[in-house]
Amino acid sequence: MSTMTDTSPALPAADTALGSEAAVASRLYRLIWRWHFYAGLFVVPFRLILAVTSIIYLFKPQIDDLMCPTRVAPARREPVRW
Repeated sequence: MSTMTDTSPALPAADTALGSEAAVASRLYRLIWRWHFYAGLFVVPFRLILAVTSIIYLFKPQIDDLMCPTRVAPARREPVRW
């Protein structure tokens, strides 16, 4: 009866510790980027709404002129002097 033996050389303790630290750092890096991605998905709709409403507010006079071209603005009055 034959048994399989592991022919790969054993890693020194220092290499194993560094490999473990690298694995932990890699998992932490992926975890942080995953949370960053989910936060971006959560924030994007609010930023789009803010951008669209800000553009509407910024160009309100031009939009009003386009929407109501027959609207007449009241004449300016002179300020009252005492």
